[in-house]
Amino acid sequence: MPGHHQYPEGLRPPAASPDRREAIAITANVRPLSQPVPGSVLRARMTGSPRPLIDGRLHLSAMDSAPYWARQYTRRFLAHCGGITQGTAEAAQLLVSELITNATRASARDFPGREPSYSERAGLSVIGLSLRHFPDGLLIEVSDSSLEPPVLVDADHNAETGRGLMLVDALSREWGYFPAPDGGKVVYCLVSLP
Repeated sequence: MPGHHQYPEGLRPPAASPDRREAIAITANVRPLSQPVPGSVLRARMTGSPRPLIDGRLHLSAMDSAPYWARQYTRRFLAHCGGITQGTAEAAQLLVSELITNATRASARDFPGREPSYSERAGLSVIGLSLRHFPDGLLIEVSDSSLEPPVLVDADHNAETGRGLMLVDALSREWGYFPAPDGGKVVYCLVSLP
């Protein structure tokens, strides 16, 4: 069941008390893979790899505006896919927004209190978005330059951050990550189609 965490014996996180305000790392539902997920754009030319009905890619600078542009691209991409309900499209846009936000935070350089100059923007990390529509689902992949794995946390109800991967876990059939061939990582999720 999405969002329900089954913990192996001995790996159950400690119960949170009302006065405890720290996040608890939950990694039981994250699938760390050693190679790209089946259907990945990175496996597209491999023999036996499934072919999508339609696919698209977008590259963005690791800037605060990246989630906005990724949502716009996703909305337009899904408009060209047959059989995608409005609810599935909205869920996919939310998933893309959360994954791109995480990638931006993981890869971004800090420019305290100001926007980066034009020349500074040229040196920003690049975030990749891949959308692949298959008959039974939508594969969303987001690549970034960080080697740090994604960590699903049980965010405190007062926390301002930390809920993005909870949404990914709840709205996707499966999610995980694998190393990108040129460094960094790729976080993916699969969205079931009705």
